[in-house]
Amino acid sequence: MNLLELAGRIGVEGFLHCDELDKLVELAANRDVLEIGSFRGLSAWGMGLVAHRLTCVDTFRAATDGQRQTLERTTLGAFEEAVRRYNHVLVFAITSEEGESALAGHEFDMIFLDAMHTYEEVRDDIRRWWPHLRPAGLLVLHDYRHADFPGVERAADERFGVAPEGTTLVTLRWIAKT
Repeated sequence: MNLLELAGRIGVEGFLHCDELDKLVELAANRDVLEIGSFRGLSAWGMGLVAHRLTCVDTFRAATDGQRQTLERTTLGAFEEAVRRYNHVLVFAITSEEGESALAGHEFDMIFLDAMHTYEEVRDDIRRWWPHLRPAGLLVLHDYRHADFPGVERAADERFGVAPEGTTLVTLRWIAKT
C-alpha cells in the first residue's frame, strides 16, 4: 500500500498524485518545513511523518476546488484531523501575507507553496517566502506545468528559469537555494 492509499484509508484528503506525495515526504525528511496552502491536510500529513518541524499557513476557507475563498472556515476541521497525531506541527489560520509578518525572522529548510495558483499570487508567494529559505534549502511548488494553473509555471520560470531535468515530478517542481 502506498502513502496515498494509506491516507485515503484513514480519511486524509487532498489533491496530490501518489508520486508527488512520496516525493514530498522524501524532500521533507528531517527538515524544518513551511507549508503555504494546506487545504484538507494531505501534504501536511505526509510531510509530518518525517519532518523535524512543520509550520502550516492557510486561511482554511477554501471552496471545494481549493482555488476560491469562502467567508467561513471550510477545511480547518479536516486539516486538524489529518495532523492530530503530530506534536511538531504549528498551524496559522491566516493568509500568506499575514504569515509573512507572523513568521518574520524565521527561516526554513524547505518551503512548499501550494496556495492560490494565479500568476500574481504565485509570483508574490515566491517573492514573499524565498527570503525565509535557508541556504541549501528547497522551494517546492505544486501544480507546476498543470494545464489548469499556467500561472504557477509562468511565475516559477520567470524567477528561476525553466526547470532543469531532474527537478520536476508530475506537477511538483523544486528549486535549491544556493
